[in-house]
Amino acid sequence: MKKLICLIFLSIISSSVFSASDAYKCNINATYRLGADGMLFIDKDNPYGDYEKGFTFDRETGRMLGGDGGMLGGGETFTILQQGSDTHAFKASFVQENYDWVLSFWVTEYATTYKKPFIFTQLPHMAVFSGTCINY
Repeated sequence: MKKLICLIFLSIISSSVFSASDAYKCNINATYRLGADGMLFIDKDNPYGDYEKGFTFDRETGRMLGGDGGMLGGGETFTILQQGSDTHAFKASFVQENYDWVLSFWVTEYATTYKKPFIFTQLPHMAVFSGTCINY
């Protein structure tokens, strides 16, 4: 009986360790907009939300939650294009055809740092967000 309880306990602990990296917790560092000259510029007025709120992205289901303004994740389910590895970025996209809404999310999973840089694009608003994510 003690062995059974010990095995159950160990399986719970090991499953929580593996699930700890099934999501990203991300913070935005900058917002870029497309200028009339075709160049990106840092949007210091940041009409797309509060950088402090951040967001989470579930790497298994593709759901994005949290954030604010242009980075408001309302539970959209992205298509996972690539899980990422030590040589490739994590890549996901979301398309809502009836609104011509296209979102893309790339995290440099191959970065050797604790915080992984990300880029998030939002069309048709021509906004690009950058920041860092941690495995969560």
